[in-house]
Amino acid sequence: MQQWLVGEHVFSVDGVETVLTITAIRAKIPQPVATWFDWGMDTTGQWVKGKEAQRAPTLIIDQGFNTLDVLVVEDGRISHRISEGDTLGMRRAAERLIRSVKHSYGLELELHKANDLVQSAVNGCKVETYVNGQLTDVTGEAKRAVQSLAADVYNYLDRAVGKSKDAYTILLTGGGALALSSTLLRQFPKATVMYEPVLANARGLAKLAVRPGFLNV
Repeated sequence: MQQWLVGEHVFSVDGVETVLTITAIRAKIPQPVATWFDWGMDTTGQWVKGKEAQRAPTLIIDQGFNTLDVLVVEDGRISHRISEGDTLGMRRAAERLIRSVKHSYGLELELHKANDLVQSAVNGCKVETYVNGQLTDVTGEAKRAVQSLAADVYNYLDRAVGKSKDAYTILLTGGGALALSSTLLRQFPKATVMYEPVLANARGLAKLAVRPGFLNV
């Protein structure tokens, strides 16, 4: 990753060519911790939640595409109370939809297509795809794939966190925080769903990067 990142990167945004040059990689931070920085810091990298919030145990549940990561930050450090993960990302729902459509219709969906269909189901839209040239309603299959993932996530978090959930400030982040919000908030009713949770880790790292002196360490 470091060999790939360091160097010059050319890309376009809205038709405007942009060049980004990365000279060094210095920060090695588990991705979900960045959500804690996004939650507690302002855009200048200053902690604004107060000392008590910095010391108190904060549980971060990061539901991404490939994995579900759970960890605790306490007194500004990663705690060993809970620090684990599993392959319970949104990809699993897409893969279940692929198997279901294959079984019912003989159609082999590509992963990116299945994920798009899952997202449509999450957004409450009718889910359709072409089978033998005919537009076919697979809403039921897509919803069941999401519901199956939600049940697995619920059971996993119940085992990982259990009755200790009331001890934590809980932050929900990652794309799954939106896709599975009803399940997660039923399980953790006092949790905070991060603003634009897909971007929360990136925002947190950006805030940390501008913290005075951080990149000089």
